[in-house]
Amino acid sequence: MKENYLEALKWYSKAADMGNAEAKYKIGKILWEEGKRYLQESCGQGYADAIKFVKEEQIADCIVFSSSKSFSIDAAEKRWNGTIEYSLDRKIWHNWDGSRIESNIIYMRGSGNSVITGWRYYGRRFWFFKTKDKLICRGNIENLLDYKICSRGEHPPMKECCYYKMFEGCTSLVEAPALPATELAEGCYWDMFKGCTSLVEAPALPATKLAKCCYYYMFEGCTSLVETPALPATELAEECYFAMFKGCTSLVEAPSLPATELAECCYYKMFEGCTSLVEAPALPAAKLAKCCYGGMFSGCSSLVETPALPAKELYYRCYREMFKGCTSLVEAPALPATELAEECYFAMFKGCTSLVEAPSLPATELALRCYIGMFKGCTSLKDRSNLPKECFGYII
Repeated sequence: MKENYLEALKWYSKAADMGNAEAKYKIGKILWEEGKRYLQESCGQGYADAIKFVKEEQIADCIVFSSSKSFSIDAAEKRWNGTIEYSLDRKIWHNWDGSRIESNIIYMRGSGNSVITGWRYYGRRFWFFKTKDKLICRGNIENLLDYKICSRGEHPPMKECCYYKMFEGCTSLVEAPALPATELAEGCYWDMFKGCTSLVEAPALPATKLAKCCYYYMFEGCTSLVETPALPATELAEECYFAMFKGCTSLVEAPSLPATELAECCYYKMFEGCTSLVEAPALPAAKLAKCCYGGMFSGCSSLVETPALPAKELYYRCYREMFKGCTSLVEAPALPATELAEECYFAMFKGCTSLVEAPSLPATELALRCYIGMFKGCTSLKDRSNLPKECFGYII
């Protein structure tokens, strides 16, 4: 039997190479069927790569929500601008109008969409998940936009606030869908996983072309998140990483931030309240922007070492409250800037109760409120004699 199979394969291969359409079909069919059989056998033997491959192939044209117990999904309002279909068995598909679907496994795919939730009223959610156990969401999220475009290996276009608050407050979510887009839209992932307290691992974020507010508060309050995805973009956008990991109290390591030229508020409050973060990433940028590092590590009470800050020309509020409340910080970075800006160092080290030595401040021309509250509450600071008095209080 095996010899006949191999002989047929050999014959069809030759005919296919010569351009015979029937032979191409026959060899394709043989390989397809035999490939599936071998994969299933490999899965049965517990081979991890085969299991992973089969799972991914099973959901190649949709996303799938699953749980060990029955759960429900409903949308308060139909915000998508095309069609979303759902299925409970991947055989029979139904158009979804947002009404409640209940099962222990739900498949979804879309056509002609460029937005799924969208922004309408500030703070309002549109998708709701009611669960009794852990919830898993697998597959390429872009299949909700247009699964046919995805099947061609392309990325469907997104409009602003595409996935706004999609999973917000879903405390049972333990696995997130893939987010493979390489070019983002304004606010596309805004609040997407905010408050997902069971999420341990974030999806990969390969995008290199960012947009305003694209990752705005994306993982805020994800208190189980221990590791961040890589952030490869070198060209930033206004408010792109604004409060992205705020309140991720289990986060122990920050991603590399390779950008050398910043955008307004790009890293604002990015790691605020990340109380387990010990080491900050390198910040190589020599050209800053308004509010770029404002509150970036505020409340990171385990942070013991700061990155170098090489910039010599500062911008409005660029370092405002950057290390506020970093109570484990013993040493401050050098601050070589000689061209200051309004409120540039405002409350930069406020409440750093372990800080024992202040950096030199070489600037001879000051700017409005540039040093206000810079070292306020730094109770361990040894020598204050060379520091302006404004560094220790606020002007009201």
